[in-house]
Amino acid sequence: MSKEDTAQAQIVHEFVMSFNRAVPDFPLMFRGTLDKAISACWPKNAKLGDRRRMLALYVQKGFDEGFRKFVECLSSPRMKMILMESFVVWGWDVEDPERFTDLMALVIEKLDEAGKEIAPELKNNPFPKMYLMDKPHDVITLTHKISELPSEDQMFLELEAIIRPKITGSVDKLQPMDFREKRKSTSTQKETLGDRIERRASIIAEHQKGAEAAKRPDERAGGAVRAAAGGTGRHRLQVPLQQHVSRAPLLRGRHRRWSRQLPHIHRLLP
Repeated sequence: MSKEDTAQAQIVHEFVMSFNRAVPDFPLMFRGTLDKAISACWPKNAKLGDRRRMLALYVQKGFDEGFRKFVECLSSPRMKMILMESFVVWGWDVEDPERFTDLMALVIEKLDEAGKEIAPELKNNPFPKMYLMDKPHDVITLTHKISELPSEDQMFLELEAIIRPKITGSVDKLQPMDFREKRKSTSTQKETLGDRIERRASIIAEHQKGAEAAKRPDERAGGAVRAAAGGTGRHRLQVPLQQHVSRAPLLRGRHRRWSRQLPHIHRLLP
């Protein structure tokens, strides 16, 4: 870890400890550098179907009354649930001018397109603020900003509207290149309704042909005898029984004992 990362990790650790002392009911702040928070949201080796979280950048300016009202909205059970499941919350305090400068540099360097939008916003009141970011196309983009002091219901509705597409399986899970590759791979396999009907008919015909070829010669002969006799049931005894003698060694138990009598049964037939 570089000296810059070590110093940043120490600042984050101090902030999280102070934050948790002020708000014991909200222990959701990420403990680590901004790079690690980004990696926790969007791992480099993530697979296509892996569920990814969004990054929530929380910025405050001291532990004043505005801070307490803002965090009170975040501390309800349903707000903590939605933040814990869908976001990595990374926080910073800009009350110290030097810390403000450090955060500006981090935002511009680490947050891609989102950083260009967030940096000017950081110069304006009010605080606290929360910036919600996603990375749909390999570039971190700003999705939503919560700067004023909303009610808990309003904040919940805003967060729910942002994460609903991800929960319901939105196409945002796929990158543009993934769509192009998917269309390319399936374009040669697409078939019309007529093609599917014809293919299904050929499969059925092939199956019937194979079943017909698999019929035993003695069954076909037996069918011919039964047809000539004009009936079924007891007329099955009129099948030439000597055809079954060769099958006797394959039979077991009482069926084998019955098969030994086959050569003598034909004497009883008219």
